[in-house]
Amino acid sequence: MLKQLRIKFVCVTMLVVTLMLCIICGLILNSTSRQLEIQSLQLMQDPALLPRRGRQPNAPPTFEGDARIPFFVVDLHTDGTIRETFSDYYDLSDEQFLQEIVALAESSAGTNGKLEDYSLRYNRISMPKGETIVFMDTSGEEMMMRSLLKNCTLVGGAAWLAFLGISLLLARWMFRPVEQAWEQQKQFVADASHELKIPLTVILTNAELLQDPDYTEQDRTQFGRNILTMTRQMRDLTENLLDLARTDNGRIGESMTDLDLTMLVSEALLPFEPLCFEKGLTLESSLPTTPLLMRGSQQHLRQVTEILLDNAAKYSSSPAVVRVELSHRSDHALLTVSNPSDELSKADLQNIFKRFYRLDKARTERQSYGLGLSIAEAIVREHHGRIWADWKDGRITFSVRLPL
Repeated sequence: MLKQLRIKFVCVTMLVVTLMLCIICGLILNSTSRQLEIQSLQLMQDPALLPRRGRQPNAPPTFEGDARIPFFVVDLHTDGTIRETFSDYYDLSDEQFLQEIVALAESSAGTNGKLEDYSLRYNRISMPKGETIVFMDTSGEEMMMRSLLKNCTLVGGAAWLAFLGISLLLARWMFRPVEQAWEQQKQFVADASHELKIPLTVILTNAELLQDPDYTEQDRTQFGRNILTMTRQMRDLTENLLDLARTDNGRIGESMTDLDLTMLVSEALLPFEPLCFEKGLTLESSLPTTPLLMRGSQQHLRQVTEILLDNAAKYSSSPAVVRVELSHRSDHALLTVSNPSDELSKADLQNIFKRFYRLDKARTERQSYGLGLSIAEAIVREHHGRIWADWKDGRITFSVRLPL
């Protein structure tokens, strides 16, 4: 489907480019042809209006600077017969030829025009003793227009090929995020189906065992507990998937309000103090004494803090110290949550925010679906912030940068 979209994009782009190049070339050719016609008509009027007095019969007219152009003049009597001719370029001894072109010029409705078959342009001017028709050779103009058409074709073809290459590169660049999103969506659907398949299989198996009369009441109770456990896991997974869907749809913006980030983090720490105490962990926090005001979704920012704290408590072995720090950095706030961790590579630190990504089997055993950090990243992104992970000296630190 994406390949067809790229092809359609390139075709539409090249259709527009082709139309534009044709219009531009057409305008250039038409404008040049019109300009040549106007210039030739202006030149044709000069010899026709020159005084005949003092000029020898059949002598060609001269111009200022002794400039000459390929033309000839035919003077007519009032009855339409040829009175005299003037030319320095043409042999006008062929009276039949002269009669033909004069008849064609006389039969036209306008005072000027072009005889395509003879490559001549004419201009009729009324004179006291009759009429004067100036004929000019247009073969030079035609040659110039053919050369211009050839150049326009070559330049237009080169430009068309250049635009084709640019459109191909542009299509690849524009559709790269779409392809990545499409691949991520397919991977997400596959991973979600896999995660749902496991608890569904367990539920189905235990439900079938419940119907077997050979098992004792104690076994049946255990089967019921297994079904309840898997059902709760499916509920948690479904809730996480719904959270991702809400953040992807931009629903966070609807709950944006002014809030105190210091108070929010302080309240989010309270439920985790007894949890860390039960697991033999020490929860250390460092919060500013002044409020850090910002605009955001209180519910979702609290969720980010809880995800990071739950992640730190879940993957820290007793005894360990979980540190939480909130600080004010010029125009933004920086929230960090760190806990002891095995060494992680740069690839792991980048991939850890991907959906359903697990560093090892420990996450699966601890009922983690690899969605928490993805949800946190989506929420931070909706708040125009940034979240990242670092590993140093045996500790992993998650940092969240939020604009104030």
